[in-house]
Amino acid sequence: MKNCIQPKSHQKGHGKLAVITGADGGMGMEITRYVALAGFRVIMICHHRNEAEKARQILIEETGNTAIEVLLSLIHISE
Repeated sequence: MKNCIQPKSHQKGHGKLAVITGADGGMGMEITRYVALAGFRVIMICHHRNEAEKARQILIEETGNTAIEVLLSLIHISE
């Protein structure tokens, strides 16, 4: 991982759950990466299954945290 801020302890979030929306791209994916590195169990809330699963696999490989799950959001807010 290039230019990624590392948490001070990989066990900081052990036993804790993080639920992150928009976790399959942009800032949501970066936040997901950080909390996964910290040892949190992560639920990624995403709109698109394929992008979410790709992001999940990348995050598992990069962080070594296998406690990352995808939950699809069925809500779309119209502009």
